Amino acid sequence: SDDNALTLDIAMRGSTNTVFLSWAAAIEAGVCFTMDDSDGFSRKVPFIRKVATANNVVHVEFVHRAGGSIGILGELARAGLRDTSVPTVHEATLKDALDQSDLIRTEN
Repeated sequence: SDDNALTLDIAMRGSTNTVFLSWAAAIEAGVCFTMDDSDGFSRKVPFIRKVATANNVVHVEFVHRAGGSIGILGELARAGLRDTSVPTVHEATLKDALDQSDLIRTEN
């Protein structure tokens, strides 16, 4: 299964609800996804930037100004933590989306 959302959420130190929603989606899809899987993600994915919508110090706007979700996905891809061949809703693949939108993407 594609783990972009879970990896992005961990990198942003997001909601624990993402884990529960990932489990629910996996159950519906008939995919085995365990607590060990969640633990494995949290141990390999680096913390990049905290995002807290109900915080008066850290705002979603700060992430947007620094390149947004695609910027964080770009960092994860550069670290070898993303499969960039997966399709996206706005480009054919995540690689195409990063090539189009990641502000610090280099030619390779």
